[in-house]
Amino acid sequence: MLSKFLKILAVIGFLFSVTVGIPVKAELDDDLKNTQSQMEENKKEQDLLKQAIADAKNQEKTLANQLAYLDNQIELTELQIEETQAEYLAKQDELDNLLDNLANLAQKIEKTQSAIDKLTAAFTARIRDSYKTSQSSKLTSSLPMLLSTSSNLQDVVLRFKYLKVVEQHDQQLLGQLEEAKKTFNEEKANLETKKQELEELKDELSQEKQRLEGQSNTLAAQKSSKDHLLKVTKNDEATYQQMLNEILAEQQSLQQAFNQLLSQIKNPGNEVEVKRGDVIGIQGRSGQVTGEHLHFGVYRYTEQDFLNGKYSLCYSHLNPASYLNLGSLGWPLSADFSSIPSLADFNANDDAYCASGLCQVYGETKYAKLYPWVYGNLCPNLYGFHNGIDMNGPSGTAIFAVEDGVAYTVRLGDAGGNGVFIFHANGLMTLYWHLR
Repeated sequence: MLSKFLKILAVIGFLFSVTVGIPVKAELDDDLKNTQSQMEENKKEQDLLKQAIADAKNQEKTLANQLAYLDNQIELTELQIEETQAEYLAKQDELDNLLDNLANLAQKIEKTQSAIDKLTAAFTARIRDSYKTSQSSKLTSSLPMLLSTSSNLQDVVLRFKYLKVVEQHDQQLLGQLEEAKKTFNEEKANLETKKQELEELKDELSQEKQRLEGQSNTLAAQKSSKDHLLKVTKNDEATYQQMLNEILAEQQSLQQAFNQLLSQIKNPGNEVEVKRGDVIGIQGRSGQVTGEHLHFGVYRYTEQDFLNGKYSLCYSHLNPASYLNLGSLGWPLSADFSSIPSLADFNANDDAYCASGLCQVYGETKYAKLYPWVYGNLCPNLYGFHNGIDMNGPSGTAIFAVEDGVAYTVRLGDAGGNGVFIFHANGLMTLYWHLR
């Protein structure tokens, strides 16, 4: 019986002698070092490209420089994708190792539980048998009792030593059993901790995957921007400069419109009360644009902000899509589309959207990135950023107020641009530009 206990304890000791941490394979050390070295080089190249992109803002505004700027952006995004892929693969390996570790740990715990159950049962049986034997043979560890039941001194000594050894083994087995149970409970807690680590790692892996998808979409948009630039300019510097000047003139006219709006606010009598859905103008092409369309913008400005001098074309602009798609603002014109797509969706399908009447959305659109210097000329914070939505309907399309408010009409002529500003009770100001 005693040897059986010892065998069971030996099994328990073996099960818990194995390290349960995440295994690291020695043969992967060199690969890990190589990967780390490559990522360090990747970071250095990213820093150089970021500096080149920043320096481009101060370079001459030429087609060649713009193409170089786009090439640097593309190369930077490719390096970022490479970095994210490496991080993704590292986390995937970590996840696989953790899954193997959890499986091994669960198997060890199951075997240990079985061994402890057997040891407990055997120990209980041993105690029971020892009790029965002592009752039937009157065996006892008491020396006086041994002397009274033995015929000679040698028999007494042998029986006394045997009973002491049995007692010591019983105490040892009991202590080992308690220690095994303690270790077992610790490993169960360790298992639960690793399960939690597994869930956290899964979340991190999901985030890395989403980041990789976003970077891939950005890369596709950047390459598309370059292709579009070469297409619309036919790689001709004169064509590029002409388009550059037109966009710059549009930005300057909008700034003039803001200033004229302030003048009207200061002189009561220029404002008109309008209701949601009222016609406030007709779609046009004023302000040196190539085709009829409406530039629609949403800002967080009040008339008092203008009077306090706290206004700018560059700041407090909001994404109109957030209001149009939710219906909190009405549509400024009757369109063939019923919602504004996400920036990524628009950049991936801009030709199709433009064919339906939606040619620019809010954010870093492909078109805005073609002329980042122009969009950032008056507003450094809008470098390559379009702060409104450009949409159009058939020629002569009516333009509607998107909500009740106080309207001001600003006219700078066909060359300068014409439009309407409406201040709403909720603290928003909406802009309707390029009207007839």
